[in-house]
Amino acid sequence: MRKTITLILLAFICIIPTSISSAAASNKNFAILDTKSNHGFIPVRSLQEFDDLQVTWNAADGKTTISIANESTRLTLFTDSTTAYINDTSVTLTDAPFAENGVTYVPLQWICQSLLLTSTWDKNASAIHITSGDNGITLPFLARGSKHTTATPVVSERKTFKVGSKSFSVQMVTISLLHPKIELDVALAGNTVGKVEDLSSIAKRNNAVVAINGTYFDAYTKGDFKTPYGYIVSKGEIKKKNPTENRTIFTYDKNMLSSLILGLDFMEKYDQGTIVGGLQAGPRLLVNGKVSVDVKNEGFRDPKILTGGGARSALGLTQDHKLILLTSSGATIPQLAEIMKQAGAYQAMNLDGGASSGLYYNGKYLTTPGRKISNAIVVKYQ
Repeated sequence: MRKTITLILLAFICIIPTSISSAAASNKNFAILDTKSNHGFIPVRSLQEFDDLQVTWNAADGKTTISIANESTRLTLFTDSTTAYINDTSVTLTDAPFAENGVTYVPLQWICQSLLLTSTWDKNASAIHITSGDNGITLPFLARGSKHTTATPVVSERKTFKVGSKSFSVQMVTISLLHPKIELDVALAGNTVGKVEDLSSIAKRNNAVVAINGTYFDAYTKGDFKTPYGYIVSKGEIKKKNPTENRTIFTYDKNMLSSLILGLDFMEKYDQGTIVGGLQAGPRLLVNGKVSVDVKNEGFRDPKILTGGGARSALGLTQDHKLILLTSSGATIPQLAEIMKQAGAYQAMNLDGGASSGLYYNGKYLTTPGRKISNAIVVKYQ
């Protein structure tokens, strides 16, 4: 097994509002960074995704065993102990494994060195990619001590942002994606492509605590079939295809690691088998914390796309894995990009707007749409 060890660990601070519930550990996997030592840790259960690794752990005695199939290498570690074994040889670890919220974490660098794994850090996605041969996993990264499991998972607030000489009052809901209770989905009106339905009805039918309108659709056709535009993916299945458009797509995986990608890159990503949900809208508003609006590259042809103001909906991703859902009135696309930047987003994209713009939270509208809609992004509690 020939592999190169590459390890880049960069520190970042994750701050999530603290409040209510303490929940049992979910099935989400994410890595942890100790910002004091700049050392990383991964959930031992995440290593089960590698075909050539055999992993067992016992919470009762804190013993973890990792072995390479068809080879003689066997690692044995113990929770809260810096003594470990490579086969029968004792070694002293720089960092001890630890348990947090029912999940056992093992030191990333030692695991990679001992198992000849390749590890690379993606600063802009706040994620780490680990490979073994043809197998790979990508995990979101949080700072050790982050209140991701005890924080309020959803926070709603009305805020005012000033762009140039103009002030915009917005409705904003922020979701901690790595909270064990949080689950995302992309919902179709009537569970069918081409139908329309009230946003509140879509939310209630899906037992959603939050819902925002999704992508564009043929709202003005006289027929009953209202075609949605762009890729729509729910529970890993493509519900609507759009192979020729380059508009931005919001995607997420089973760990709620979310990203924004261009439409022409979608099928290559989807074929890797990790995308659980997605929705194509655009244009892109922010790239790595900077305003970046390229409507020509995304294929928008309306000459007023950058100058027209109106009701807007947008989503943003923060560096500490929060999803921002926001509605505003009277903003142009460039103004909306500035709003999302001030709201704390690091990546952001526009959603359908105008009469479709709507935001639902906790059983009522924060922003009421002016019409029935075709699709929505919904946030549910597990």
